[in-house]
Amino acid sequence: MGCGFSKSDETFVLNSIPLDIPSVLLLGLDGSGKSSLFYWMKIKVCLTTQPTTGYNVDVFNPIKGLRFTMWDIGGQEKLRKLWSNYFVACRAVMFMVDSADHSRFAEARSALHEVMSNPNMPENAPVIVLANKQDRLSAASPEQLAMHLDIFQLGRSHPCTVMGTSVTKNVGILEAMVQLKQLLKSTNQLKFWTEG
Repeated sequence: MGCGFSKSDETFVLNSIPLDIPSVLLLGLDGSGKSSLFYWMKIKVCLTTQPTTGYNVDVFNPIKGLRFTMWDIGGQEKLRKLWSNYFVACRAVMFMVDSADHSRFAEARSALHEVMSNPNMPENAPVIVLANKQDRLSAASPEQLAMHLDIFQLGRSHPCTVMGTSVTKNVGILEAMVQLKQLLKSTNQLKFWTEG
């Protein structure tokens, strides 16, 4: 799913997104559930998705007083080097992790810390880690995942929190949006976010 990274297509999409609406990057490793969240927010239905080979983008107004452009960018290793192209315009990051896939926690930690320590990432951009697939028996709790990802180190430079979600069960999504709004308010960025 998602758009490919053809230069002409990307230019068209970038030119069609209103510049006055802040951007949220939806990042994470492939298979974590990013596109499922994106499409749930778009059409309120959980779809079975394929790995995103580029990006999905749309404007959302999930709760009162919070309107943003969400960029769901493919999480395969070869695409991660392109993530930094989107950092400059970013106001917040939602980083999704498959909390049931313990074998990839170290890889997720590395990707998350690389994103948030990139010099192009705006100072104080908040990050919400979505501990997805909480409905699975093998899922690490948000507190366990925070330890595996060393969230406390990130919190020194970026406001951050870890929230449990299960996109397929529609659990934790609204709460994550409320938390995003609170983090933006705590960093005095909420004035840039308009209600639609």
